[in-house]
Amino acid sequence: METNVSGIQITHRKLSDLLHEFKSKGVIRIPPFQREYVWEQQKVAVLFDSIYHQFPIGSFFFWAVPEEYRNLVKELPELKLPPLPPNEKIKLVLDGQQRLTSLYCAAFGIQTSRKDGGKVRDYRKICFNLDTGEFAVAPRGENKETTVSVARFFDKNLEYEVYDALTPERRRAFQQCSKLLDGYPISVVEVTDVDLEDAIKIFERINQGGKKLTLFDLVVASTWSADFDLRDEIEKLNKSFEKSGFGAVDEDVVTQALALVIRGQCTHAFQLQMTSGEIRACWEEVSDGLKLAVDHLSKNLGVKIYDFMPYPIMISLLGYLFTKLDGRSLSPTQIEVVKTWFWKASFAQRYGSSTLTTAGQDKTDILDPLIKGETPEIEYPLTISIKDITAIRMHRKSAVKNAVLCLLALAEPRHFNNGSIVTLDRTLCSDYNHPEKHHIFPRAFLEREGANNSEVNALPNFAFIPGELNREITDKEPKAYMAEYRKANRAFDAAMKSHLIPAGDDSGIWGNDYEKFLKQRAELIYERVKDAVAA
Repeated sequence: METNVSGIQITHRKLSDLLHEFKSKGVIRIPPFQREYVWEQQKVAVLFDSIYHQFPIGSFFFWAVPEEYRNLVKELPELKLPPLPPNEKIKLVLDGQQRLTSLYCAAFGIQTSRKDGGKVRDYRKICFNLDTGEFAVAPRGENKETTVSVARFFDKNLEYEVYDALTPERRRAFQQCSKLLDGYPISVVEVTDVDLEDAIKIFERINQGGKKLTLFDLVVASTWSADFDLRDEIEKLNKSFEKSGFGAVDEDVVTQALALVIRGQCTHAFQLQMTSGEIRACWEEVSDGLKLAVDHLSKNLGVKIYDFMPYPIMISLLGYLFTKLDGRSLSPTQIEVVKTWFWKASFAQRYGSSTLTTAGQDKTDILDPLIKGETPEIEYPLTISIKDITAIRMHRKSAVKNAVLCLLALAEPRHFNNGSIVTLDRTLCSDYNHPEKHHIFPRAFLEREGANNSEVNALPNFAFIPGELNREITDKEPKAYMAEYRKANRAFDAAMKSHLIPAGDDSGIWGNDYEKFLKQRAELIYERVKDAVAA
């Protein structure tokens, strides 16, 4: 049955026919702006259970692409699809891609590798239980007596291998399941005569998973070519960031840096104007520039992990700077300007709104003159107060919070008990927001005193405290455990100073006075902030 409405054709297909067309003809393909293309086995088993019980699983939406977009396909060697046929119109799956590929993998016993390097997914292990009528993932695969792989319902040769050995009752169960899977009705909506921009709009509007395409997805789609996939290249770049301990950056950080280099601005419009050829031509330089930017931030500005970054756009801007600089190293003057810009922009909350437009302005007003050897003036006002610092909570997103964490990290905080420099590796830094760690006034102590969760998580109550020290402190009152460390550590005062923790005789610590302590530490943090922006 078919329905035609001005460029839209609706057909009703049998599931088995659709899957065999996908497998044998090569005309149904996946576009490059699709994300992960196949589900975990357990989720696929649930999908087959829905089909078995004749529950709706949603329609599929295909785009019959114009000739100029013929090669706009995502190559997936694991699916073992045939080559693109030379004289037939290609259909890209705009909606239903994960359902289609997941059903396909199970129906034809495909094995796929995981992007995270985990175990291979073997879809032959999705089995139907002939006694219970249930689908499940069998860790050891089918036993061919009570459980059979779903793949046997889509291949007569595989069916014959087990069917005759089944009991009469199990044969009936096999036949019933085969009939339900084979004849399950699928609605396919096919749209023709639209260009890429309209196809993307359609995808956004009908995507049933509720995941609208991001700007990055659109950039990938508009710049994709057979020999260059931006998504893959950014994944490789992020692996290097993860290996260094910094952590993966958002894809937008990279596309913004590319747009700054290629187009001179990084608003959405300029990012979408980039071509595959332009990106490919400068990719090595920009990716190297971003690596240098991350290295500089980590070593010189306290940004130990990506989560500490006040504003991700700052990586894009520094990546632009390092890409454009001859020799790729900063002069002493440039280092000072970058430092001033970083702290002033962070504590002025410079990129809190109109982020990309503001970044483009700063690229023109600050970075371009810096590249030319000039020393630009940076006049961003300090927009925070002591009260603001006290009000910041560790579990809430805040550029100011992140900048303070960078300041604290840059001070080389020392161990409370022995005075050694705390190793700020990814393990310690990444749990900075842990509900039970890094509290100077321990959570359990404060809760006994009647404090609520928000009060416990005040920024001035945070310090880089190693795990073994956290375990020692547990729920002790501050004046007790701090007195122990002051007695044991000859360099106790220096250790406290490295954390900006007030430890003089009038400190709130010695009276377990949390409110007084928060104000005192916020004052010390604020003084360090003023020093940073005045440098």
